[in-house]
Order: sequence, then structure tokens, then C-alpha cells
Amino acid sequence: MLSMAYLGRLLTGHFRPGQLREFSVRFNAITPVHARPTCFGQIVDAREGDLLIDLRVELADGTVTLTGQATVRPKETEL
Repeated sequence: MLSMAYLGRLLTGHFRPGQLREFSVRFNAITPVHARPTCFGQIVDAREGDLLIDLRVELADGTVTLTGQATVRPKETEL
């Protein structure tokens, strides 16, 4: 669950919470205690003012522990 929170922080570090439309994840592997996970996000689509972002959390050895997607609306005032 902490890895999911890290991804949430990644998103809210770039977008205001009100711009987040959807956020879903899938847990793929256990994150070991004392591991140093790295969070990644990549915009994969932009439609009708929304951005679709693929997300993942990866360990130093390349193990992907979490994958997910988020939909954000970067300019919520232009609805």
C-alpha cells in the first residue's frame, strides 16, 4: 500500500488533487522492507482534455512491484 501512496504523491506533485479523475493499480510483487522503490509515470494518450498516464513502481533490481493507470485533466477550469 505504501507503493500506491508513492504513486499518488507522484501524481499530486505534478497535478492538483482536483485534476485527478481516476487512479487504479495492480500489485505485482511484494516490496521488501528497506527497499528503495522508484516511481515512474508516462503519458500514453491525450483525449478530450484528459491525459492517460501509465504508472509503475520498480525496485533497483528491475522488479516491477506495482503497475497502474491514472487519468488527469490538466486544465480543470477549461471544462
